[in-house]
Amino acid sequence: MSCTWPPTPGWIAVAIKTVKSPEGEDPQKWGEAVQRLIREARAVAKLKHPHIVAVHDVIPDGNSSRIVMDYVRGRTLANTAPLGSPV
Repeated sequence: MSCTWPPTPGWIAVAIKTVKSPEGEDPQKWGEAVQRLIREARAVAKLKHPHIVAVHDVIPDGNSSRIVMDYVRGRTLANTAPLGSPV
């Protein structure tokens, strides 16, 4: 799940990717998934390239975690490659 905010004058436009724990998920398994998410986001945050979205923050929070990154205008993957079509 993710959400975006449109650009506001003087601010950058951001996308916030939210990862939520599935119902009934083993807390230890979920904790490992959150740690992996944080490691991956920190690794991406170190990269600077015009074809890589900049990561600004990672927010771990109990049953959900968020990655704050640059907003890139474009089509969704669902619109680009409908379910069942080759990617």
